[in-house]
Amino acid sequence: MNNAMVPVVGIWYHDRELNTLFEVIAVDESDRTIEIQDFDGSVDEIDMDTWTSLYLEVTPAPEDYSGALDIGEIDDFGTEITDTSPEDWILGPVFSESHEANGYDEEQQLTDWVESST
Repeated sequence: MNNAMVPVVGIWYHDRELNTLFEVIAVDESDRTIEIQDFDGSVDEIDMDTWTSLYLEVTPAPEDYSGALDIGEIDDFGTEITDTSPEDWILGPVFSESHEANGYDEEQQLTDWVESST
């Protein structure tokens, strides 16, 4: 097949022969090369002759964007559902030992902060 489609940066294509999805991320007219990124995130470069021999159709971007981003947990999607508690985000005290000598109760401060965050 002689593919007459012009590669457009930002457009997703479906290779019907290989049944793969990819997005054109760069076109170098002087080198006659096209840089593509597969749904799984891998980047490849093809030449214009190879492009014209592909069995392509324009397709909408995939709804499930997690393939290229390697997202594994539900709370990584930015939803309100989470399995991460406020305590998991605490990196530890940033205060010097002088605070403890002056009556600073680190454990109580942490407890107060966690309770106010929930």
